[in-house]
Amino acid sequence: ITPYEAVTNLYSLPAYGTIDGTPLMAPFYFIFFGMMLSDSVYGAVLALGAWAFLKYLKPTGMMKNLAGVLMQGGISTIFMGLLFGTCAGVGWPVIFRGTALENTFPLIDSSTNPMGMLMVCAAFGIIHMFYAVLIATWNCLKHKDYMGALIDNMCWIFIVSGLIMQAAPMAGLPQGVAEFGKWLAASDVYKRQLYDVTSWLGDVLSYARIFALGLSTGVIGMVLNTLCWDMLFASFKGNPALMLVGFIIVTVLSVALHVFMMLISTLGCFVHTARLQYVE
Repeated sequence: ITPYEAVTNLYSLPAYGTIDGTPLMAPFYFIFFGMMLSDSVYGAVLALGAWAFLKYLKPTGMMKNLAGVLMQGGISTIFMGLLFGTCAGVGWPVIFRGTALENTFPLIDSSTNPMGMLMVCAAFGIIHMFYAVLIATWNCLKHKDYMGALIDNMCWIFIVSGLIMQAAPMAGLPQGVAEFGKWLAASDVYKRQLYDVTSWLGDVLSYARIFALGLSTGVIGMVLNTLCWDMLFASFKGNPALMLVGFIIVTVLSVALHVFMMLISTLGCFVHTARLQYVE
C-alpha cells in the first residue's frame, strides 16, 4: 500500500486526526488502473519495466513510490486485460482459437458488447461511491455526529439503492422489489437531499471513462496491427529478400508504436484513476 502514498501526496496530505484515505482507496486504484489499460502485454511490459527500474536504479522517495504504483498497475492490467481487453491489440478469441478458451475470454468484450461493459463500469462506480459514503459515515460516528452519519451520508445509499430497485422487473425480479425501492428513495427523512441526485448521476456516468480508456487501448492496438502487418508487411510479399527486410522493418515499427501507445495510455490511466478517487 505504501507506494500509493505518492498519489495522495500529489494532492494533499490528510489533516491530523482525520482518516488516511491511502490504504482505503488503494484497492480501487489497483482495479481501475488495470481496467483502463486493459491490455495484458502492456501490463506485463509495464510491470517488468517498473520492477527493473526499482531493482537496478534503486530510486528513492516519490519516484520509488510512483514506480511501485506502476508495477502494481501492470500486474492488475495483466489480469484485467484477460477479463475485459486484448493482448497487444489482438483479441483473446484469436489467440485461443481452436481451444476450449476461445469463447471464454474476454468475459466482456468492450468492442462487441459496449453496453455490458458500461454496466460493469457503472456498477463499480456505485460500489466505489457507496464505499466512500461508508467511510464518511464512520468518520461522523467517530466524532459523535449521528445525524450527519444518517442524514448526510447513509441516506444517499438508501436513495440510490431505491432508484436502482426500480429496474427490478426488467431483471426478472418481483414487482414488490421496485415498490420497496420507490418508498426507500422517496422517504421524507432525506427528501431535502434530492436536489443533488443529478450530481450523483453525473458522478456515476464519470466511471464510463474506465470503459472509454479500455476500449481505446484495444481499438488503437488493433489499428496499429492492421497498419503494420495487414497493410505494410503485405506490400513486401512476393520476394523472399524483401519479405525478410519487410519483416524486420515492420517488427521494429510495430514494437515502437505499441510502446508509444502503452506510455500514452499509462499516463491517461494514472491521471484518470486518480481523478475517480478524488473527484467522484
